[in-house]
Amino acid sequence: MQSTGPGLRIVMLTHYFPPEVGAPQARLFELASRAARAGHTVTVVTGFPNYPTGIVPPSYRGRFRMVEEMDGIRVIRTWVYATPNRGVVRRILNHLSFAFSSLAATRLLGRVDVFFVESPPLFTGLAALAYRRLKRAPYVFNVSDIWPQSAVELGALRSAFAVRLAEMLEMHLYRRAARVSVVTPGMVERLASRGVPRDKLVLLTNGVDTTAFRPAAPNMELARSLGLDERKVFLYAGTHGMAQGLGTILDAAKQTRNSDVLYVLAGEGAEKDALVKRAESEGIANVRFLPNQPRQVMPDLLNLAYATIIPLRRLDLFKSALPSKMFESMATAKPIVASLWGEAAELIEIAGGGIVVPPEDPAALRQAVEKLAADPALARELGANGDRIASRFIELLQSPHPPGERVRERGEQSSLHPTLKRTFDVTVSAVALVVTSPIVLAAALAVKLESPGPAFYAGTRVGRGGRPFRILKLRTMQARPGGPSVTAGDDPRITRVGRVLRRSKLDELPQLLNVLRGEMSLVGPRPEDPRYVAHYTPEQREVLGVRPGMTGPTVLAFIDEEELLRGGDAESVYLAEVMPGKLAIDLKYVRHASFGGDLMILGRTALAVLRRAFRRGSRE
Repeated sequence: MQSTGPGLRIVMLTHYFPPEVGAPQARLFELASRAARAGHTVTVVTGFPNYPTGIVPPSYRGRFRMVEEMDGIRVIRTWVYATPNRGVVRRILNHLSFAFSSLAATRLLGRVDVFFVESPPLFTGLAALAYRRLKRAPYVFNVSDIWPQSAVELGALRSAFAVRLAEMLEMHLYRRAARVSVVTPGMVERLASRGVPRDKLVLLTNGVDTTAFRPAAPNMELARSLGLDERKVFLYAGTHGMAQGLGTILDAAKQTRNSDVLYVLAGEGAEKDALVKRAESEGIANVRFLPNQPRQVMPDLLNLAYATIIPLRRLDLFKSALPSKMFESMATAKPIVASLWGEAAELIEIAGGGIVVPPEDPAALRQAVEKLAADPALARELGANGDRIASRFIELLQSPHPPGERVRERGEQSSLHPTLKRTFDVTVSAVALVVTSPIVLAAALAVKLESPGPAFYAGTRVGRGGRPFRILKLRTMQARPGGPSVTAGDDPRITRVGRVLRRSKLDELPQLLNVLRGEMSLVGPRPEDPRYVAHYTPEQREVLGVRPGMTGPTVLAFIDEEELLRGGDAESVYLAEVMPGKLAIDLKYVRHASFGGDLMILGRTALAVLRRAFRRGSRE
């Protein structure tokens, strides 16, 4: 039954809701259910189900309004102009019809404390504006996809006049909202850059219910019924729309020569008919299409898969996307072939949960699929990595004080003002780049003359907020693949020039460019390799709340780290002994940082490097 406790009276206003199948529907249903179980009175105002086919189920037809209950939630449904999810004019009519018909629920709502409004579609915001006045209650505007920008970049909206009108409505809705919640850090930055106040923006990320989505033995009865019991299934499950670029999967399938591989596309959408016809006309036999599967079947379907494929179009818009299906794949320990870029690609790389390839690159997608198909041990390793990260991600979300929040609170209490620190970083790094450029150029020439390969090294490291970046260094090792990411003093890969550069720390000078670009700071926790960040505990991940530094307290404490790793398994010693010690020091720094403390660390680092260089020089 619906809660009658002392909690808030919440009304969720959404165009999408079960029994429709899809990521927004599942996410909003779970959010409403959990709010009801937490003691709040939750009412959902939505339309009659018709997405994405445009077909209203028989039990819902012939009505203008109806009320039902789902898992303790009162659901009020109002009429919509039902149409398939294709064609701009029809879709706009579909969206507008619900925006206006939803007001028919006004008399059924009673007192309301807050509205939670889902966008897209943007036009649902029109109803939010009306309800805000009628019920004298604020609304939270939940932006899962920035519209109209997404429609413009996908080519669905081309009229400059229509775009301008939509942008005016969009900004008006942001201004009137009590809060604007978004699903990725990139969306926070994007909206903040457009003038939405940061204190109004709230990060409400996608996630996964790990009690429903978890590793399990394959349901062979389901496998036989779907004809998926003989080959290695690479599964895409989701909307077949313009955003996903599923033609890339068909292109990759045509190039795939491994007869064990079967590409399975499950779901519905505007592009599905065209995809099916193309597969048939071109005789692409290693692709199978499945209809939308009920939500309760999805965990079993994922557990039938060998791996999953998550594609998106090659658009800047999707650099800030974080598909919920990614977390479902991780939670079921399925390796991911990620044909995308941006924040989602970065998270998968950090987690070590899959293989990331450029979006809309069929050859790269095919190579990744065939690599996984030929290496079951690699597939199991990547799947296990993803499962571990998914569990930790949920731990962080469920924490009453997430790590990022704790870092922000402590930062506010410290005397280290972010603006002052960033201004100092930019000024010093810009001057230092100019002053040290002759030294860097001379060192780069020495590196090139001694051994073949590039003069500079650009490796992936994890930065603030868990975002990977390419750290810049002068190359100090042989330019050959393989080997651990940590380096012992007796590592045979280090060149003669490299030893001089490492001893004097001159190999770190190119990181001044990382500082200037905002990827690093002069002082902070040292940036870590993604493979090692995957081992961090939730508490240790607090160090990711600030920019990593060129130097920091761990540089001083472990300035002879390479000597500590001599004579054994360097990687094992690093993970078991060195890394925990460094993280303990970095956590203390993050919690008590100050501008004066940073200046002291810079001075102590300079003295330590000079002493180390002269000490080694005298020994040699």
